[in-house]
Amino acid sequence: MKTLEAFIDRLIPSDETGPGAVEAGAQNYIDRQLAGYLAAEKSAFVAGLDDLDAYSRRTRAAGFAELADALIPTK
Repeated sequence: MKTLEAFIDRLIPSDETGPGAVEAGAQNYIDRQLAGYLAAEKSAFVAGLDDLDAYSRRTRAAGFAELADALIPTK
């Protein structure tokens, strides 16, 4: 859940116009959908988050959720 929250927070951060994805509860929505309607996709989704975290640990020596925004490559 930490990696998912970090990922969606970086996609849709909070700003002066309103809440970001985490504040809006997008992580809970995604979790509910993966437990229900999209259950068949859950293993692929979780594997993708695990791969993201592993890449982060391999290249930045920290899990994705622990990285400061400045350390996250944009390309």
